[in-house]
Amino acid sequence: LKTEDTMPYFHIWLQSSLKKKNMKAATLARTISLSKGTVSLWLSNQRQPDYNNLVRVIDIFAASKSAKQTALYEIFYGQPEKKSGGINSPTRYNHA
Repeated sequence: LKTEDTMPYFHIWLQSSLKKKNMKAATLARTISLSKGTVSLWLSNQRQPDYNNLVRVIDIFAASKSAKQTALYEIFYGQPEKKSGGINSPTRYNHA
């Protein structure tokens, strides 16, 4: 499997999460004791975290159980788009 096939939206979720928390990639790297280069590879979708690092990253950006569930959904399926009537469906990110 290609990297983008396993967690196709991880890099987009991570970029968005860093921006929302006003956190730099280097700060995240220090927080989880990884190199800045590793996080940079994640952000550029060249690599993805293993399970343990995925859990650590989600824990940093999502405090509650429901926030963690939302994060996992966005990482694997894309960000839900709110439709009128309250029905959610995945939004495919435009990679252009």
